[in-house]
Amino acid sequence: MGRLNDKTAIVTGAASGIGKAIALCFAGEGSAVTVDYVEFQEEQANAVVQQIEAGGGRGIAIRANLAEPKEVERLVGQTVERFGHLDILVNNAGIETKSPFLDYPLNTYRHIIDVDPTGPWVCSRQVARQMVKQGDGGAIVNISSVHEDLPMPTNAAYCAAKGGLRVLMRTIADELACHKIMVNNIAPGAIDTPLDHSVEADP
Repeated sequence: MGRLNDKTAIVTGAASGIGKAIALCFAGEGSAVTVDYVEFQEEQANAVVQQIEAGGGRGIAIRANLAEPKEVERLVGQTVERFGHLDILVNNAGIETKSPFLDYPLNTYRHIIDVDPTGPWVCSRQVARQMVKQGDGGAIVNISSVHEDLPMPTNAAYCAAKGGLRVLMRTIADELACHKIMVNNIAPGAIDTPLDHSVEADP
């Protein structure tokens, strides 16, 4: 018996890296898993689902722009339609682009803000609504970063996004506790994933 038997989870950005590892771990513990992905990762996302199913688990891959409420509504709706309920959201999807602050392009900053804090905001709200409707609580977990606390020169947009995510977590944890919904951040340091490829490649 797995620790997540009869649970259903959405893991955003689950086609690779930390999200993929979480999706596979959850499936191994008995959870049905929705593997959220962006358009260019469709093949990778389907491969994750195949790996889940090969291990006897249940999975589905769904593409969604997480900053768009209608697409997140579809993501949640298709998950519930397929698996019957929703118990866990892991807000893992994230991006970063390094550039000196004085030269940082505003459109790049806006794109990072769309993905890193706005995506979790939109996803958490839609998932929490579903959990309140179900009436038996749930868990929302944000994959943040040590840079929710620690500064990182040339990465101001990412740090601002993760700092905002931390305060968002603390605030909605207070608001949603009465519905038995637990909200937490996990804040890892550098992990050997595609996001940190440039770091790993630098001697």
